[in-house]
Amino acid sequence: MKRAVNTTRPRAGTPKAPTQTRPTPREIRKVSRAAMRAEKDLERALIAELRADERAKAAPGERSSAALDRAQRKLAKAEARQLATASAAERFAKAHGLAREPNGEFFPQVADLNPKPSEESERRQRAFYSAVVPILRVVVRLTYGARVVHDGPSRTPAGSVVVINHVSYLDSVMAAVALWPHRLRFLALASNGYGHVWGPIVRALGTIFVGHTLAETREMVARQQEALAAGDDIAIFPEGDLVPYNPGLQPFKRGAFQVAAVQHVPVVPVTLVQAPGEGILKSLFAKPGFVVHVGEPIRAPKGMGTHKAAIYLEEHARRAMEAALDTDPLFDLTYAETAEPAVF
Repeated sequence: MKRAVNTTRPRAGTPKAPTQTRPTPREIRKVSRAAMRAEKDLERALIAELRADERAKAAPGERSSAALDRAQRKLAKAEARQLATASAAERFAKAHGLAREPNGEFFPQVADLNPKPSEESERRQRAFYSAVVPILRVVVRLTYGARVVHDGPSRTPAGSVVVINHVSYLDSVMAAVALWPHRLRFLALASNGYGHVWGPIVRALGTIFVGHTLAETREMVARQQEALAAGDDIAIFPEGDLVPYNPGLQPFKRGAFQVAAVQHVPVVPVTLVQAPGEGILKSLFAKPGFVVHVGEPIRAPKGMGTHKAAIYLEEHARRAMEAALDTDPLFDLTYAETAEPAVF
């Protein structure tokens, strides 16, 4: 007996099931970095062409003219390559619903990174954070000779907005260790959550990722509100960009202080001050270590509007952080007589 074969054709207009699979983080990085590499090649070609043009004007001749022609041809090729890779990257991003970070890279929508956590996932994240930070306390003390100084109360209020100056890739670690046992929920770009190596760790620590669209921003705000209500601290770098070992402060973005003003929570300024390296860092690398200043919590006066409160918090936090940058508690004897730096 022969099996019946279904020869029925799908009716016209019936939508086909989607067959396109979501790209992996590695595929996304490959496309975005190709576009970024083409942009850098174009910049180098433009600089080379400008220099060749200057030499041709300063010393006219066949040799300088030939060098200028070569530079112009390379510039034209680099420009065409940059346009092609940029168009391909945009098409790729549009086809897969990707967002573009300020650093130029494409990453999946932030909504994938900021889901409402279940009770089980929240429990795992808290357990992971509680296990990791005490280990980091020992590591940064032995490796960097890091110390913490409380310019205000030794215990800051739970459910605060913590603002930190951004001077190294270890700023998050230093702040988390300095404010332990508080749990810090850092605000970060989506690129940090999709990194090949650090992405899983960053997500497991409960990081909140910056949204691009209105819907994603709402999800980000919802996660912030949940964190503050649970007694966690929201940690933000108001300078935004990282300037390694910067001795001063860059201009602040007001977002962190707006969050504190809207949620009616205090701002805790945390300042990383450079100091001569100690421990393994001093003996092996001769790079600067850090003293972490935990400032006094700052609250906006009652009855102040949200906009004015954000400005008030920003001004006072900046003033406190600038004062901390002018202080070296490890080597200032007058400071040591009044306050003993605490060891992690």
